[in-house]
Amino acid sequence: MQKNTQIIIVVLVLLFVTLAVALFFWRSGGTAPYSAPLGNQPVTPAPAPQDTAAAITKDVSNIDIGDLDKEFKDIDSSLNSL
Repeated sequence: MQKNTQIIIVVLVLLFVTLAVALFFWRSGGTAPYSAPLGNQPVTPAPAPQDTAAAITKDVSNIDIGDLDKEFKDIDSSLNSL
C-alpha cells in the first residue's frame, strides 16, 4: 500500500512540474527564454570576400605545393617495390 502511495505522489509531482513549465511557456508567448528578441533591427551583411581574378590568382600563387617531382618519384619507387 505504501508503494502505491509513493507512486501516486511521484506522478502528481511530475504532473505539477509539467503543468508549471507548460504554463510558463504559454504565458511567455511560447518562445524559449533564451531566444533573440524579434524586432525591426537592421541587419548588416557580412563583407563580401575578394572574388576578383587578381585576388584569386594571388591566393593560388601563394600556395606552397613543395617539390612535386620528388613526391612523385617517392610514390613511383614505393609502387615499384610492391
